[in-house]
Amino acid sequence: MSIAEQRVVGFILAWKFSFLTLTYKRQEALEQAKAAFTLTVERIKWYYNKKVQSILFKVGNKVLLNLKDYQTMERAL
Repeated sequence: MSIAEQRVVGFILAWKFSFLTLTYKRQEALEQAKAAFTLTVERIKWYYNKKVQSILFKVGNKVLLNLKDYQTMERAL
C-alpha cells in the first residue's frame, strides 16, 4: 500500500470515528434534553396540584354558578 493510499485510509478512518463520536454526543444530548423536559413537566404538575384544590360534588349538592362571562346566542347576535 502506498503512502497516498495509507493517508486516504487514515483520513477515512478518522472521519468515520469523528462521525460516530458526533452521533453519540448528539444522542446523549437528546437523552439529556428529554430527561430535563420530563423533570420540568413533573415540576409544573407539582406546583399546579399544590395550588388547585379538587372538590368532589355529589348528586343533589347545591352549587353557585357565576355566569358573568356567559353569552347566549341571542346576546351574541
